[in-house]
Amino acid sequence: MTRDPHDGAASDEAEWHQLHREELEADFDDAEEIAVEVAQPLNVSTSFRMSREEAAAIREAAATAGLSQSEWIRTVCVAAANRTTAQVTGISAFEARKLRSLLEQAERIVRPATQAG
Repeated sequence: MTRDPHDGAASDEAEWHQLHREELEADFDDAEEIAVEVAQPLNVSTSFRMSREEAAAIREAAATAGLSQSEWIRTVCVAAANRTTAQVTGISAFEARKLRSLLEQAERIVRPATQAG
């Protein structure tokens, strides 16, 4: 026996929407307009190799920034290409981020000790 798709809960919900369509339309008319930014299509892919340490640093940096790895890498690369990233004299941006991460780790270790004593 085949089930009629118009039977049951789906049918009840559809009927309710049909009966209340004017109320629903009024809700949409009163709704606040939301600005939507359409993302540029990403249709080019690239790949490269890196060390495990570099991959770990990238994963950590992306997580800290609240971005996916792809978003983070794309953001950093575009900023570097546009020369909008701060340059630290004598070391690369990657080395600067690595040092910053090490300093943050040291701070997490040292802070409780200084607060206790």
